[in-house]
Amino acid sequence: MAASGFYDTIGYLRPATAEQLATAGKWLQLLECGAYNNELFKSVPAGIQRLVLLARALVKNPPLLIFDEPTQGLDDHQRNHFKKIIEMLCEHMEVTMIYVTHYEEELPSP
Repeated sequence: MAASGFYDTIGYLRPATAEQLATAGKWLQLLECGAYNNELFKSVPAGIQRLVLLARALVKNPPLLIFDEPTQGLDDHQRNHFKKIIEMLCEHMEVTMIYVTHYEEELPSP
């Protein structure tokens, strides 16, 4: 799923190169979901699915990320973990983020 971000498709419709698979794998490890690398997307927990979709977006180093209610449906632990990941990305990447939520406590720290 993460490697499909190179082709802007949903799912794995084209074979990825070894370099693309390595990049996707690095993002999955960094986002702490590499253990699910060989699992079907639909069979992993919702929090992991969100992180895999984030890895899918990050594989091409985009200049802009738009999040629309990214933690909706997650439990407190998953929501806090996702928020920490976003805060880490803000610290280490030069990327503009638009983050839409109804709850101020879900926003990453500035």
